Amino acid sequence: MRYLIGKFVTIVCLAGMTSCANAATWQDIQRQAGPVVVKPEAYLKVYSEARVYSDGDVPRVTRVPYTIYSADGKKVQRVAFNDEDPQVVTLPPGNYVIVPQTNMTKSQIVGAVLEPGQLTEVHMKGEDPKYAVLDF
Repeated sequence: MRYLIGKFVTIVCLAGMTSCANAATWQDIQRQAGPVVVKPEAYLKVYSEARVYSDGDVPRVTRVPYTIYSADGKKVQRVAFNDEDPQVVTLPPGNYVIVPQTNMTKSQIVGAVLEPGQLTEVHMKGEDPKYAVLDF
């Protein structure tokens, strides 16, 4: 009986060593996966045309929504505002075209070059709330 227990323990230990020998180490997994590539990000803040509208007796300022297109003309994102403050949009670095949703002329269409890790601010015509268009 003692002899059988000894063989059983030896077999279990050897089996465990075999499975450990076949197991990949953390370094092996990292080597197979390759390096972690972090895509750079760029940031865009557009001060589009400001509009004042009446909310009862209180005048409110909002900004005109705009659409961002890539340099090759593909729609990237539409940005709408809930209040006066422009939001910061995170995009991959590159060249973009900003088209506001407005009745103004095509001269409002603006290009922007976004650099990695940088905030690019774009100021459109009529963006200063002091000179906002009244929209009652």
